[in-house]
Amino acid sequence: MNSSFASAIYRGKVRHRRFSPKQHEFEYDVFMMYLDTSEIETIFSLSPLWSLSRFAPARYKRSDFHIDGKHADLEGLPSIDESVRNTVESAIGERPNGPIRMLVNIRYWGFNMNPLSTYYCFDSAGENVIAILAEVNNTPWDERHAYVLTGSDFSTRQHVRFQKKLHVSPFNPMDMDYNWQSTTPSKTLALHLENWQNQQKITDATLTLNRETINQSSLNKILIHFPWMTVKIISAIYWQALKLWWKGVPIFNHEKVIDKDSPFEHKNNCVDLPGNDSRGNRV
Repeated sequence: MNSSFASAIYRGKVRHRRFSPKQHEFEYDVFMMYLDTSEIETIFSLSPLWSLSRFAPARYKRSDFHIDGKHADLEGLPSIDESVRNTVESAIGERPNGPIRMLVNIRYWGFNMNPLSTYYCFDSAGENVIAILAEVNNTPWDERHAYVLTGSDFSTRQHVRFQKKLHVSPFNPMDMDYNWQSTTPSKTLALHLENWQNQQKITDATLTLNRETINQSSLNKILIHFPWMTVKIISAIYWQALKLWWKGVPIFNHEKVIDKDSPFEHKNNCVDLPGNDSRGNRV
């Protein structure tokens, strides 16, 4: 067993609550991968069920994750590490010089779904968070938008309020603010995100996870416990949307907001087919 990885499996629960115009709440079990970008190749060589380059029960595909504004064409796509550093440097004027660690879902049985991908940028010692790149994905439009979050003291807890830039849920309007609260990943990980309109909290989502060591056994076991994690996420999104519609929650038209100063907004390809695919697949 290798316990020296900074990477880990995080398992726990996600809870969503709506407070207006109708009350609604649900919770389910989840797991997410926490990947140090320098360890990705090693992690995905631990088990034949996990792959970087071929169809597998669990697959990391580079183009599923953040693409900086300089690389709209997937040809010549840089590593995820370089793309995150490029975007953060463009936003705050300082290039992160420590580890980049990403809390994400990879592809399971070919299906990709990441409502939120969180990239923690650490200081050179790899202990304190100096910035977070939070990339939001929507469905069915399959668009992404990246927010770069910083604060005066981000080392162990992060708290930021910022304007919504991407239409995510058809049951929420665009004129909203996010209130982000999170902890630096350790034995536990917490992330709480609120949607505010004026002075009223409309919805919130809370992720509470516990760290598990990565090794061949744990990678295989997590696939037994959660074989269809991304399909479960997609199904839950549409099932809960149906419930909101049934309750009479208003639907807002999809708005495409063009922000020339924002990081690159990119279309996802959410379904993977068996066979090798090297395009846009650099780690």
